[in-house]
Amino acid sequence: LVQQVGFKRVEIKNSQLLVNGKAIMFRGVNRHEWDPVRGRSITEESMLKDIQLMKENNINGTGRTLEFLINTNEPVPFQEKSRTGRVGYISKLLEKDKADVIWLTSNYSHTLKRYLKSSEKISPDGVKIKYLLGLPYKKNISIIRILNNIFLGIQVFIYLLIFAKESRVLTSCPLIETTFAATLCSSLKKLNIMIDIRDDWPDSFIDHIPYPFKFSERLILFPWRAMLKYSFSRSIKIIAMSSEQASFGKKYSDGKAIDIFYIGDDIPKIMLSDRTEEIRLFFIGTLSPASPLDKLFKSLDRTK
Repeated sequence: LVQQVGFKRVEIKNSQLLVNGKAIMFRGVNRHEWDPVRGRSITEESMLKDIQLMKENNINGTGRTLEFLINTNEPVPFQEKSRTGRVGYISKLLEKDKADVIWLTSNYSHTLKRYLKSSEKISPDGVKIKYLLGLPYKKNISIIRILNNIFLGIQVFIYLLIFAKESRVLTSCPLIETTFAATLCSSLKKLNIMIDIRDDWPDSFIDHIPYPFKFSERLILFPWRAMLKYSFSRSIKIIAMSSEQASFGKKYSDGKAIDIFYIGDDIPKIMLSDRTEEIRLFFIGTLSPASPLDKLFKSLDRTK
């Protein structure tokens, strides 16, 4: 019996893959688990057909899109007793589309004002959650909160710089600091970044500035407004939760078109008649361990 044998030397030099000293050109595609007739029910025959098509077109590599979602304020997704928020909803859609999703968040809960327990750090199937190191703060408007935001922004920049390659990035704003860090890194690495506007900060902060410092409002808020203009002008797309926040985004993006994205169906406007003795609607929002129902009743009692 005669059997041919040989040796291959596979190595990477100067960011190139070499086989026996010769560079290999990869021709790759992103393949989704989807059949034009059966939908998500993939048969072995369908998979073999896809492979045959790839071979016929000289494709020697496949991959899936890596999506980075950045939000440090929204409750940890899929956590027990936690309602799925916007980023959690988007991550589910991406997971259904068979994308690899990495969610960057903080190990310090913005709603609970404490560090998350190990049992609360859950990564469901299809979504990898990376917990960044946050700083403990009790007040939303405080020096330690600003330092926390800057520290998270630095970690976001470093993480994307190391791990984001041919990826798409969706970042929620605020935090302005993490949005700026993600946009800056995306610009350097030529990544596609989309911004989801959640709040009109820092414009909403103006009313909290003490009267003696009102004259210096532009100077105080200049760093955040500069970061907003940089980020909004370089994003490939901006979405917002409402028409008011879309107007806020246009202010800092030189009129860039902004899509309004609701979770689920479009939310109709709620018209309230003149106040009467009887309160029929007293709360619109999210119930969570940080905002239990008994606190809402106590707040309502104080309004009597």
